[in-house]
Amino acid sequence: FFYLYSMKVTALLVVAIFCGFVYAQNNNTTTGKFYFLSDWHVDPYYNPDLTPDDHCHNVSEIVRETIPFRYYEHRLHSEWMKNRILSQPDFNYGQYGCDVPIVFAEAALSAMQQVLDTPDFIIYTGDMSGHHLPTPDSRFTAINDTIALLSGGFPGVPIYPTLGNNDCYPDYYLAYWPNRPNEWLTKVWSSWSVYSAIPADQESNFVNGGYYSADMGDNIVLISLNTIYVCTGHNPSWSSTRFPDPAGMFAWLNQTLLDIQSQGKMAYIIGHIPPNGDWHSHYLDTYLDLIYTFQDVITAQLFGHTHRDEMHLITDSERGAPYGFWLQTPSLTPKDDNNPSFRIVDYDTTNWQIIDYTQYISDLLHTQRTSDIKFVLEYVFKELYEVDEEYITLDSMMSTISKLTKDTQLFQRWKSNYDCQYEDPTSRMEYFCEMYYPGDDAQGACEDKGPYQSPPAGIYDDII
Repeated sequence: FFYLYSMKVTALLVVAIFCGFVYAQNNNTTTGKFYFLSDWHVDPYYNPDLTPDDHCHNVSEIVRETIPFRYYEHRLHSEWMKNRILSQPDFNYGQYGCDVPIVFAEAALSAMQQVLDTPDFIIYTGDMSGHHLPTPDSRFTAINDTIALLSGGFPGVPIYPTLGNNDCYPDYYLAYWPNRPNEWLTKVWSSWSVYSAIPADQESNFVNGGYYSADMGDNIVLISLNTIYVCTGHNPSWSSTRFPDPAGMFAWLNQTLLDIQSQGKMAYIIGHIPPNGDWHSHYLDTYLDLIYTFQDVITAQLFGHTHRDEMHLITDSERGAPYGFWLQTPSLTPKDDNNPSFRIVDYDTTNWQIIDYTQYISDLLHTQRTSDIKFVLEYVFKELYEVDEEYITLDSMMSTISKLTKDTQLFQRWKSNYDCQYEDPTSRMEYFCEMYYPGDDAQGACEDKGPYQSPPAGIYDDII
């Protein structure tokens, strides 16, 4: 985390200008850019006066639909600052352990607009809704508010969402009826059919199975999977013996990839829960067989769910050598000991290969201390991992992961990126107290004041 603060900039506009310099390296007519987002987990009912023990919202008020309007808006800034005690944090914009209030989502959107105001499209890999929302209406409100916010912030830009476990009600619950549409998916469709770029002819696939495909260009097809039906957390629990192919998704995926292959096109596959131990083994094996068979047409696999910055190879003991990889983008929500983030991906508009990507993060502790939201550049993939290849491919991903196993410093950089430079605020303050004071008593007194205290006289506030 010390590296992060050594590169801190003082204005978001500076970040945007710097990013323009970075992108100039790939500034040619065949380079496009898109946002790769996931797990915003917006909580329209966020209450800054409550704590993570209450999920930062009042369940009984949500159920009774008596939420005071003030929960939706930041308290008057001048009034808040006038009455604020310096050591008291500003939780209006969020708390570690809770989901994202609307005002923080709006600030993130504003930052994205300054960095890249006209992306070619937006891929959103699931979980628009906050956790623990207690009613179907509150869950749907969060989903609808989130995609409406993105659509309004980037008018005319295609948005391709995929279903997350918190986009269901209750969490992970998604029933399946072979001969009729799913009621919850039909409700989600009523929002996404308005704000997203899911083609109208995919309505049947979505409301019956939660998956769809979309032509993003003349030679590229996006495939969005329903990973809820195949994950181990699915409710109601079912066996793969009874449902070897839930909603016919794998048969559909196989045929879709066959068609893509025969037409000389390429595919992006997106989903929420990545294809690992969180999937039932039978479904995972079926999916990996398809990845192996169609590895020549699958350009990218993009997932979310874990709230972490991850990259994974696809291999198994039977086949030996890796035959695919996927990328995971971290979350906007700071719920799971992480800082908020978003990602921009560079791609080749002729063959849709991934060229590079750039990660941005916001230090929530800084926001709580200053009532100021800043998103700063965290890293650029090729620059950090010294990738010389033109594209991020299986070979370059294998090489990158190999470097991490051999280079301790690079591994520590990756590890810091994993949770977006998060450090427990109390633990972080302990480091600074040791730096400020040589004596144990003074260090202890400093630690007792907590992470929101003013630093000693003569030390600038923005150091911590």
